[in-house]
Amino acid sequence: MKHILFIFLSVFSISIYAQCFQIESILVDACAGSDEGKNEMVIFKVGTTALNVSNLIVSWPNNNWLGLTQNATTASAISSINSTILGCGLLKEPVGGVLPANSKVLLITSTAFNTTAQSFVNLTDTLIVIFQAAGNTAGHFANFNSGGGTRTLSMSFSSPASCSDVVTYDRALLVNQAGANAAQDGASVEFTPSGVATYTNRGCQAPYIPLSVDAGPNQTICAGSTINLNANASGSYNSINWVLGSGASGNYSAPNSLSTNYTSGISESGSVKLYCNLIKICGTQTTTTKDSVLLTINSVPTLSLNNTSFTICAGQTANVVASSNSATSYSWSSGQTSASVNLSNSGTYSVTASNSCGSNNATVNVSLSGTTPTIQISANTQSICVGENTILTINSNASNYNWNTGANTQTLNVTNSGIYSATVSNSCGTATNSIQIFTLSIPSLTLSASSLSLCTGQLATLNVSGASEPYVWSTSTSTSSTILSSGGTTSVFYTNSCGTSSTSINIASATSLNLSLIASSNTVCPNETVTLTVTGGIEPYTWTNSVLTSSTIISPSGTISVSSTNSCGTATQSIVVIENSINASFSATPLLGTAPLEVDFTNNSTSANSYSWDFGNGQTANTQIVSTQTYTNSGTYVVYLEVSNGICSDIDSLFIQVIEDEPTLYVPNVFTPNGDLANEIFNVGATNIIEFSMMIFDRWGLEMYSTNDLNKGWDGKVKNNDVPQGVYFYLISAKGIDNVIINKQGSLMLLR
Repeated sequence: MKHILFIFLSVFSISIYAQCFQIESILVDACAGSDEGKNEMVIFKVGTTALNVSNLIVSWPNNNWLGLTQNATTASAISSINSTILGCGLLKEPVGGVLPANSKVLLITSTAFNTTAQSFVNLTDTLIVIFQAAGNTAGHFANFNSGGGTRTLSMSFSSPASCSDVVTYDRALLVNQAGANAAQDGASVEFTPSGVATYTNRGCQAPYIPLSVDAGPNQTICAGSTINLNANASGSYNSINWVLGSGASGNYSAPNSLSTNYTSGISESGSVKLYCNLIKICGTQTTTTKDSVLLTINSVPTLSLNNTSFTICAGQTANVVASSNSATSYSWSSGQTSASVNLSNSGTYSVTASNSCGSNNATVNVSLSGTTPTIQISANTQSICVGENTILTINSNASNYNWNTGANTQTLNVTNSGIYSATVSNSCGTATNSIQIFTLSIPSLTLSASSLSLCTGQLATLNVSGASEPYVWSTSTSTSSTILSSGGTTSVFYTNSCGTSSTSINIASATSLNLSLIASSNTVCPNETVTLTVTGGIEPYTWTNSVLTSSTIISPSGTISVSSTNSCGTATQSIVVIENSINASFSATPLLGTAPLEVDFTNNSTSANSYSWDFGNGQTANTQIVSTQTYTNSGTYVVYLEVSNGICSDIDSLFIQVIEDEPTLYVPNVFTPNGDLANEIFNVGATNIIEFSMMIFDRWGLEMYSTNDLNKGWDGKVKNNDVPQGVYFYLISAKGIDNVIINKQGSLMLLR
């Protein structure tokens, strides 16, 4: 896993607050490990009137308010942080306890905070810092919990009157650095003046409001019209500048204000972009943050028709299609509103194409020239037997005939089944129709049965297919199915105009099964087996333990069933085998530790009356309760307990592991990779460690080195190039032989 600890603090805004003060953000999950409660932070903004810290009272979600402290310790911490700042920012303590009007204030929860846990390296503005007195070690807030729960921070100044602010957040909504709802150092909550919470995580740093701008939503306008643009900005900036983007040629009413009017250029079309820039100046460095608005420029729609004059026959329609580059609606004099219309009457029709920017008109003329042909086909009969014929006749207002057989007469003599079609035509077009002729034959019947055998008291259903009802059954039924209650041969007949067909089926009679099940023993000890044997029925048998033969072996006890199936159904027998219950079980505390290790044993066995212990250290016992055992040498010991009730016995075991030393990590704080062959590698010493991972970062959060091998260390190089001497930071996570996780983080000095 790669950690990018990019840290940027911007805690000043050019806005002037009319209220007494406003809580802007909370660093809920600080980056100081077990000292997190001493490193949490709150940022608030003073209004137009200066405040005095002696009047401040804070009600934390957790812990008591201990008051503020300003002394040599806090001055040293501020000096240490200021020495790391590379931007034009500055931390300072209040003079005479005064928090100036419109100043930004950082409240740190303890004077014992870690100055390296949160980076201030990129601070660009002045920040007033105040410290709560030392004494609270637990956290003042509450980190992520998927079950949720709200936490409320309340702050007030006793003077001026009614000078207070309250904010609330939900633990379930805290996020990690990937933006997911999960626990991770750096989780923060930012608040609007009205107290609306936004959940962020920018890594190990004090809370801040980043420099950002939202130019507003995309819009659609007409060419040459004017729209209002309203941008939203956050963070510290010096000036605002609206500029023209691709395709834009208009002008702004107030190009240096968040709110401005834009008048589109008359020649603009399609999509154009407008940009809003925030400009921040920090010493000699200028930073620009940009966002854009996409404008879709519409104009009065064009209008054209696929044809302006149509000549049609009676019964036909003229399909007129209107086309436009940007029309949103069409209106025809015929009352239709689609782009494409079908017109069947003669006359002159008009159409209007419109959008929000205007409209355009066009006309089309429709005239009639004749009548389209019609056709009907009739037959003497549509069903003929094989070898017979029928006559087809065309009825039409046209006299030009064409059959799909190639004939061109009005009548057609056919002897085969199929679809026969004919086409007639005149000056107004053609017409086609068809008729289907069916050839009948003596049908072939198919007879099926729900069962081919009948047991006493059962019924079988016979179904016939191949023709349509009515049928003639030997059972006197006339529908497509009949029900039988006894075996024998059953026949069915069907007759149509072409002849009669028939088919038959034979249903057999069958008998039921009887099963007998016996066991080699009706009682069994744990881990022993019993043989069950079944007689009667036929293989394969179906046992509840999936065996298919006439006998099965079972263990442990319980109810076992066996089934056999034939055409008359399934017969089942069951038997119960009872287990002579006995269980050997014990526990030990502890199972792992350093020598000499004293271990207590608890006997959890049931249904036993005799006990035999072997403790693995040369000691044995025959009692239910045993004394504490001492293991003086390191190693792994196996402990056994065998129990009996005179009929059955059982045994249990467990392992005791004794080690020489507890798992430990030894981390140096300096190394000198200068080629003198002394202290060249930054290595971590360890005892009884089974898993290990280490990452090293520079003060900007860039990863310098990582390894999962305890035997490998850092040589002070990145990509075979020496890094500068200075302070670097490490994160170490390890697991001891006792499965306890050890996390370490801190700084190291690289000297050359």
